[in-house]
Amino acid sequence: MALGALMYWNTSTTGRASQAAWVESKAAADTCWPAVTSIMQHLGFGRPTATDAATDRAGVDFTTSDGRRWAWRNRGASYFSYGDVTIRVSRPSGAVTEADKLRRGCVDRLLWTWTTAGGCTQQWLVLDASRVAGLLDKQWPRLQMADAEAACVPFKALAEAGAIVASSRGVVRALQ
Repeated sequence: MALGALMYWNTSTTGRASQAAWVESKAAADTCWPAVTSIMQHLGFGRPTATDAATDRAGVDFTTSDGRRWAWRNRGASYFSYGDVTIRVSRPSGAVTEADKLRRGCVDRLLWTWTTAGGCTQQWLVLDASRVAGLLDKQWPRLQMADAEAACVPFKALAEAGAIVASSRGVVRALQ
């Protein structure tokens, strides 16, 4: 089942979000919205609804009819081979990071996808946000990016912590 595109806030060095970047990202994500709807319903989470710009900035990309708040992150399909998810933990600008949002409990679940340039999702994970947040204080390898530093949390560590709820390779623990 294909999922794809990323809804994200593109921040400048001042940490201020760009409305134009959000609209552009949302337009790209809209092309994959039927697939996201299908997978959410297939997994029993209910129908997803995209959030507005203000809610997106707070960390919630969409909600489902069962009341869950979701963050959605997409990476290129080739990055799946690294065997980890990257979670931004700091920004030179001091802007809020994904790690901050997870620690604050802004979302219930994370949908992580790895998508080809043509929009075909090769792999996906549904993660329990509270269990991922519990892993953030450990020392993981770091990835330095132009606008942030990210922790590289291995799939194995996510599985051992019970953070993987479901994946493109099968449901690995009860959906709650």
